[in-house]
Amino acid sequence: MTLREFLDRYGPALVVAAVVTLLVVILPGNVPPGSRDGDTFVDSELGGGDGFAVDGDGVGNDSAFDGPGGLGGTDSRNGSGPTGATGRRSGGASGETPPAPAGVQCRKDGRMPGIFFDMPPCVPVFQGDNGGATARGVTREKVVVARYVPPQDPATNAALVAAGAGDPPETVKRTYEVLRRYGNHHFETYGREIEFVDVPGSGPSDNETAMRSDAIRIAEEVKAFAVLQSSSSGVLSEELAQRGVHVIRFTAFSREFYRKVPPRIWAVLPTPEQYFDHLAEYIGKRLAGRNAEFAGDDEDPTRQQQFKTKARKFGLIWIEGAGSRVDPYAKPARDHFVRQLAKYGVTLAADTSYSFDIPRQQQQTTAMISKMRSAEVTSLAFFGEPIFPVFLTQEATRQNYYPEWIITGSLLTDTTFFGRTYDQRQWSHAFGISPLFVFVKDLQESGGYREYHHMAEGARHGDEGVGVNVVHNDVIPLFIGIQMAGPKLTDATFREGMLSFPAVGGSPTVPLLYWDAVDPVQYKDFTEVWWNRGGQGKDETGKDGVGILMKADGGRRFRAGRWPTTPPKAFDIPTSVFTRNPTGDERISHEEDGHRHPSNKRCRSCG
Repeated sequence: MTLREFLDRYGPALVVAAVVTLLVVILPGNVPPGSRDGDTFVDSELGGGDGFAVDGDGVGNDSAFDGPGGLGGTDSRNGSGPTGATGRRSGGASGETPPAPAGVQCRKDGRMPGIFFDMPPCVPVFQGDNGGATARGVTREKVVVARYVPPQDPATNAALVAAGAGDPPETVKRTYEVLRRYGNHHFETYGREIEFVDVPGSGPSDNETAMRSDAIRIAEEVKAFAVLQSSSSGVLSEELAQRGVHVIRFTAFSREFYRKVPPRIWAVLPTPEQYFDHLAEYIGKRLAGRNAEFAGDDEDPTRQQQFKTKARKFGLIWIEGAGSRVDPYAKPARDHFVRQLAKYGVTLAADTSYSFDIPRQQQQTTAMISKMRSAEVTSLAFFGEPIFPVFLTQEATRQNYYPEWIITGSLLTDTTFFGRTYDQRQWSHAFGISPLFVFVKDLQESGGYREYHHMAEGARHGDEGVGVNVVHNDVIPLFIGIQMAGPKLTDATFREGMLSFPAVGGSPTVPLLYWDAVDPVQYKDFTEVWWNRGGQGKDETGKDGVGILMKADGGRRFRAGRWPTTPPKAFDIPTSVFTRNPTGDERISHEEDGHRHPSNKRCRSCG
């Protein structure tokens, strides 16, 4: 269930959540593009030009990225992809992208000219036979893509728009249309224009009958090749995949889910198992066997808590469902975490699940904190949505319990916006991991914003809407897959294209991105974070305040299997960063060279 679905389901009860979608500005579109190849990142603000290796271990000379899970093995996707790009992920992005074709204007990193950093390899403007009707929804001249529009609670939507946290439907539709045009002009679609067809949802996401009915309508009536549906249910995604439709979404499902459905569902953020892989490694290598030095002993008015002088004992609170509905994949993911911890000789002193249910929050939080306190858990990890920690931290203070809080990065719990809503006597002792990155200070530097204003000549600031980077993360993966598929667009070539997309990123501002068969999601690495209670600055919504989430060690990122064994670098202000301005060599001035894209030209290779 997504945050929008939480809002629609619980409505006014979630007052604190009513502004959650303000955080759309921190999604992956909010990264300055990089002309670098992704191997290293150099920033004078982070210590006079220190390099950060994409490996995450400071070596930077691995011959290949690790196989599934990042823990060793060989990537099975070697060989040529449909566009001629290698599927091997050796040496970071620079080892992936083939030389620019002769006579074609390409970016200096060998990728397509464009604003965002994750453009596919540069290819010539297509001329020739694209095969015509190669798949459902595909003709010689177009590709039909459904944009699924789930029903929204009018009161919730009105409150979000009034708070500046959401966009009216007409703004959302316009933003999709502008970025659709951007994609058609900046990716090679082989003479086909990608067209969007809006499909209104017929019922709430927890109504399985409605979800399956909508999937049938998309597949059989709209006859879509793919669907954009960032905020919809697993039932809809599964039914679409079973019916041969590719699905592009923002949040991921579990590995267990992906094993049971055809390989047609692609996401951006990590799977739960990826979060737990990184968390287990972080705990096992950096925290276990050391004292709980960041616990809040000084906050305890009784002065009886002495966690700082004790070896860490770990606890876990994890979400298992919402209301009376249980996520069948939640406990298997938790069990996966326990098995991963065991590899480092670590066991949980206590763990407990919860259901997102506001009326029962006091009953649940009282019992959960009591359990952790009784087990003398010094270091408490939370894996869930960002609302419950509001109540958990308040209850911990009420019970005079001040542990280390381990941030897992789950569902925006790793943001400044939500960190400010938590009890600061608790959250000032919070640190851990996050898949997010060092954000730019100004939204106008974000990828989605710049793409919009590049295509919508004369558009005013604000026309793009607060959700422009959400739209970016729906639209761009679709176009990546279509270009990588090659002229003969089919179910199989689209899948092969996604899996052969050459890796990019691995620096503080650019996550390591590529899809693989085990975890068909873009994000592959994490960074260490911590809460700076006295820090001042703007949160992800642009509001000034006190308390900020810092990226430790200059925002250095680590992929699974590469976390160091040294103590954490959390709470070290001199080596940590909050936000930053992009430097000149990070910008790709694609939109600043004076070129235009005529409105009568349907795509890069069609008239």
